[in-house]
Amino acid sequence: MSKNYYKTLKVSRNASDEVIKKAYTTLAKKHHLDLNKDKMEFSNKRGKAKIYGRML
Repeated sequence: MSKNYYKTLKVSRNASDEVIKKAYTTLAKKHHLDLNKDKMEFSNKRGKAKIYGRML
């Protein structure tokens, strides 16, 4: 199953690197372990925060 990382970040396929970085940072902060009190929920969302490196 392939993942659509652009959809996960809610950016268009022709988004600039700057827009992708901003979307990733927002997502990473939203799911950061120190900011997310529910660790179980965090572990499920952790994979989504790794997508930035795969896109650039």
